[in-house]
Amino acid sequence: MPAVRRACGALCLALVACLALRPPLGRTDEGRAGEVEKLIEQLGDDDLAKRKAAMKQLEALGEEVLPALRNLIASGADVDVRLRAMVVAGAIDGKAWGLVRAMGLGAELKVAPPWGGYWLNRVAFTRDGKYAVAAGGALILYDLETGKEVRRVMEVGGARPGLDLSRDGKHCLTGHANDAVVHLVEVPSFKTVQTFRGHKFGVHGVALSPDGTRAASTGLDRTVRLWDVKDGKELKQFTGFAGNPRCVAFSPDGKRLLVGHHGAPADFVARVWDVKTGRELLALEGHTNAVMAVAFVSGGDVLLTASLDGTLRLWDGKSGKEVRKMNHGSAVNDAAVSPDGKRALSAGLNDFKVRLWDLTTGRAMRSFDGHVRSVLGVAFSADGRRALSCDSVCTVRLWKLGK
Repeated sequence: MPAVRRACGALCLALVACLALRPPLGRTDEGRAGEVEKLIEQLGDDDLAKRKAAMKQLEALGEEVLPALRNLIASGADVDVRLRAMVVAGAIDGKAWGLVRAMGLGAELKVAPPWGGYWLNRVAFTRDGKYAVAAGGALILYDLETGKEVRRVMEVGGARPGLDLSRDGKHCLTGHANDAVVHLVEVPSFKTVQTFRGHKFGVHGVALSPDGTRAASTGLDRTVRLWDVKDGKELKQFTGFAGNPRCVAFSPDGKRLLVGHHGAPADFVARVWDVKTGRELLALEGHTNAVMAVAFVSGGDVLLTASLDGTLRLWDGKSGKEVRKMNHGSAVNDAAVSPDGKRALSAGLNDFKVRLWDLTTGRAMRSFDGHVRSVLGVAFSADGRRALSCDSVCTVRLWKLGK
């Protein structure tokens, strides 16, 4: 029995560690708190029926009782009581986190096929959360309620790694590695409303300014270009790179561009540019492979980069100094920051995993399994409660992220 109790205690501690990564939920009112306290007490009742009824009711109350269950699991209560609390917490956890559905041609795959697949390079939620927009050879719209593909446009052979949605949710910007033209389309109709012509080769990254008046694109012609959305005219070029600019993002105030690079080892950097003057403000040096995704965090005071070197890094937005490094354990092809700026998602190119990070501590909160080939893109919903990921065998997965 001592060995069993030690094992149970270890399981409890493991669950506490997992649950502790999430912030406490809001306090309940006094009446609800009393109800929860009574049910917690009944987990130790001698009456089996009362114990089972209490477990069932606690599970039905859901995530709001997790703080109380965490406290019980971490306490010195009887191990059997703590085990019951762990079972309830695990059941609540399973309902609040994990896969909702898989969509696309590879949705039913359980193992990687021996042949290649149709790559979906980037993915995003529409503003209303009803659809997923996936960028592959084509731009594809999936209904998240049914999981069905409802629209497909601009089919071009090869990769489409450029995707961004406007803040008002009305438009989508996309670029293709084999097509020099950048397209702005309506959402969800996918009707093209503007094109941007000027790049000499294909386009890897695109971004829309927060106010929707400007667009930016990174090309295989080793240029970053700034565009006027209304008339499609080029406003400015940023040049002089050793390698190719890969990805781009506007700061929340629209005054800066953050660009990630790939190519020669000397150019595995991210650069910050002043949009108005075209002057380089910062060079973020430290990555040892291509920078595949960039984002502004905390109103632009912190910068996030993700790289094929397997790391996500946070940088001080004023000094350019590295603040934190997070190791995914595999080359990272994409990353996304939650709307509240507290969490990040990373897409594992070689381990086929999606990881959720706490940006305050740098700790990995969760790992989501299910993709059978390289995860290429990730995205948060507007409320931060759901995530999307896409892969190299034409699959989009929708995940629950709890609170």
